[in-house]
Parts: sequence; structure tokens; C-alpha cells
Amino acid sequence: MGQQMQDQMDRLMQLGLQQNGVDGAVYYFTGEESGNYLATSENASAAADVYMEAATGGYKLYVLKGGVKTYITIEKNTSSNGKTYYNPKLRTAAEMTPSVWKLNKQYKYMTTIHDDGTEVVMGTYSTYTTISCSKSSFISDPSVIGVSQ
Repeated sequence: MGQQMQDQMDRLMQLGLQQNGVDGAVYYFTGEESGNYLATSENASAAADVYMEAATGGYKLYVLKGGVKTYITIEKNTSSNGKTYYNPKLRTAAEMTPSVWKLNKQYKYMTTIHDDGTEVVMGTYSTYTTISCSKSSFISDPSVIGVSQ
């Protein structure tokens, strides 16, 4: 198969994270939302098939729901206390413009740029086991990635 044809095909993967705040357990994205986060399971067999669709500047990530591409996008929300949050959501292209993600190979995390220009990183923190998104500026010291972020 020629490289040009290969580049046009969507690539399949499973998305997971290692939660060092919970004895280093690995959690896999299940293809569902859990409130303002993406749901996970420690059971690898519950992992959703996630596809990487080539896009200018990176990849759009999606799962198939009823045969429809449902993208991992970022939704900006402001809480009643005035704080701004960037929440991962599953949306079709008709509902919301899909986010374009890049892999930071050095630190092994995914980032995207929200429409407002904010770089957002996909991961988790503390002892949470869901996948959340935060401003990448919260990663002030790359040496603590995988330790306390």
C-alpha cells in the first residue's frame, strides 16, 4: 500500500492513561462521557476503539456511535463562581467543530487549541479516574508529569 493511501486512512487506537495517584493503575477510555469528563475503565476489554482522522496540524479523534463519527471535542464552560473550564465532550461534526489534537511525544500527552486560543491538555489529576482537560499552562514543570499533574 502506498504511503499516500495509508495517510488517507483513519488510524485505530485505544486511549488510556496511567493514574499515578491510584497506584499507577491504567484506565482506558470507554467511548462514553461521565459528566464533564470522559469515562474510563480499568478493564482493557471495555476500551473503545478510537480513530485518528488526519487533519491539518494533527488529528481529529473519534469513536463510532451507531456508525456515526463522534469526535472528542473541547467545550469551554464558565461556572457560577466565574472559573473557566475546558471539558472534553463527544460530539458529531454537525453538533460542533471537532478539535484537532497533537501528541506531545516528549511528554506523552495530547493537546489541542480551543477556539479562544487556549492550549488544552488531555489527562487527569489527583486521584480522579476520568479523562479531563486542563490548560497546558498548569503543567508548569514538565519533570512532574506522571508524578503529580
